[in-house]
Amino acid sequence: MKDFDVRIPARIIFGKEKEKEVGSLIKAYGYQKVLLHYGRGSAKKAGQS
Repeated sequence: MKDFDVRIPARIIFGKEKEKEVGSLIKAYGYQKVLLHYGRGSAKKAGQS
C-alpha cells in the first residue's frame, strides 16, 4: 500500500432525537447524499432500527 494522508473534518452532534435534524444539516452544507456505516447489529442493539 502506498502512503497517504487523509483529513476529514467532522461535526458530531449528540442529544435526544438529534437524528431528526440530519436532513437540514446535510442541506446546509450543500450535500444531497450521505454514507451511513455501522457494525454488525450495533444499530439494532442501540435501538435505532
